[in-house]
Amino acid sequence: MALAVWYMCCCMYLCPATAEIVANSSSCREELCGQFAALLGGDQLSAEFLLLSLLSTVYARHDTSVIGKFSLNLSNVPRDVSTQLVGQLSTALQTIVPKFYSMPMSLEHLNNKSLCPKKDYAANRLVTGQLQLSDGTVVLLDETALSEGQLNERGIANIMAINSVLSRQHLAYDFQYQTVDFPTNINGIVVSEGKSILQTDCQVPVEIQADVPAANVLTATQLNMLRSYLTAVQRIDYDLPADVQKHLQDDFVAMRKDNPEGVNAETFHRLLLLSRLLSLSRGQRLLDVTTWNDAKKLETLRCARVASNPATAAATQ
Repeated sequence: MALAVWYMCCCMYLCPATAEIVANSSSCREELCGQFAALLGGDQLSAEFLLLSLLSTVYARHDTSVIGKFSLNLSNVPRDVSTQLVGQLSTALQTIVPKFYSMPMSLEHLNNKSLCPKKDYAANRLVTGQLQLSDGTVVLLDETALSEGQLNERGIANIMAINSVLSRQHLAYDFQYQTVDFPTNINGIVVSEGKSILQTDCQVPVEIQADVPAANVLTATQLNMLRSYLTAVQRIDYDLPADVQKHLQDDFVAMRKDNPEGVNAETFHRLLLLSRLLSLSRGQRLLDVTTWNDAKKLETLRCARVASNPATAAATQ
């Protein structure tokens, strides 16, 4: 248990130039959540998880475990509004994150495009694949574009490649006679109608409301502040105090006692990650009990929504 907690401590340097931005985390966080909620049909819970996903990053690898990744599936998006929602979300994300890539998961795209790099021996060069992206790139995958039909051999390989990036943060390079896995650090966000066919870390069914006010128009100064905020809080020298660690362990034991079938080690790891991301989003270097409890509330709301959503009631995420 102590080992699991230890992994959640990420030591990153925070330069003095970003201290003021971190101090204003509360206002930046509120503005971003408000912007995201407006894009997601007024859904505050989905907006909250979207922000946390954007702040996630791989900061440790242990054997086959990848620590820090938090890919997100925004499900329950009807096809009649998906084009507008994905388009607006794509525009917003490419405006505020340093690196962004949008990919439609249509049959045509999956069956014809090369997502993995491949060695061209005739030209003696490596042909770039669409998933060959630099660390920290946010990838928006539009699964609502996927229609009924047959995936060919390339399409199946592309689905496997996307799953490998989302679940293991590895991308296979094709050298014809063998494939070699290279580590990635990509933030994956999947928009789907039902539960995604992809392996994401977290699923949140979006609840779209009627007559949602449009997002506020941001000034250049506000945009720069939000961009700086997203970058700065990721560099916070996050730590977990010994007394809080003890509280978390005792709380987990109590949770297991109250719900032995529904609470397991995976539950604890997810809460640890949510607590870390929530703490960073608030500009807090040290995790406290309040943030831990808030993370538990977010997860409880998410799980209740997944269970109550007809299209996703069978989901386990």
